[in-house]
Amino acid sequence: MADPKKFIADLKGYKKDSIPEKTLKKLKKQYISDVNFQPDIIKTVSNAGRGICLWVRAIDGYADVMKIVRPKQIELAKAEGQLKIARDQLSVKEAALQKIRD
Repeated sequence: MADPKKFIADLKGYKKDSIPEKTLKKLKKQYISDVNFQPDIIKTVSNAGRGICLWVRAIDGYADVMKIVRPKQIELAKAEGQLKIARDQLSVKEAALQKIRD
């Protein structure tokens, strides 16, 4: 943290979507489950520490939510792909039907 601006930029650019499951489990075990790892408790010692605690808890919460959302995003992408194929096929059939009518 010798360079606070770089540290903040690193936090903002953190690749939160590619955190290994092993790291997330370790995070929960060592920090999230610790009753003293609370922003209000840490604030009594360090306001910067409070901010880091909030960030870590936010990343943990994000990871939990993404475990539910990511499979749904994959299914949505598959469904959208199938819809595009169906629409393309329909468009071809409509064009052929229009030629017959003309």
